[in-house]
Amino acid sequence: MLSIIPEHHGGYVDTCMVYIKYGTNDAPANGIYDDSTKCVMNDTIPVAIFSGLKVGSYYLFAVGLHPPYLPPNVKGGIPCPIQIEDSIQIYLPTFTYTP
Repeated sequence: MLSIIPEHHGGYVDTCMVYIKYGTNDAPANGIYDDSTKCVMNDTIPVAIFSGLKVGSYYLFAVGLHPPYLPPNVKGGIPCPIQIEDSIQIYLPTFTYTP
C-alpha cells in the first residue's frame, strides 16, 4: 500500500487529488495518468492511498488547494520507485501556481 501525503511550505494540503502513472519515473507527456484518488483525512493528516502496487516505477502528481497562501492553488509531482512490496509512506511536495 502506498500512502501519499501532499505538503506545501511545511503544511498539509487537505484538499487534494493525487494521480499516478504506472511504469515510469516521468510525468506523462500527454498529461494522461493511469489512476487517481482524492485525499481523505486520517486523523489530521490528508492521505491518498493506492493499494496493490507491485515493485516498479511510478510517477505521482498532486493538484489541490492550500489556503491561506495566495494563490491557493498548488501542484507537484515526483517519481516514486517501489523496491519492495510493503506499506510505504511518501510526502509529495507541491508549489503554488496560477491556473
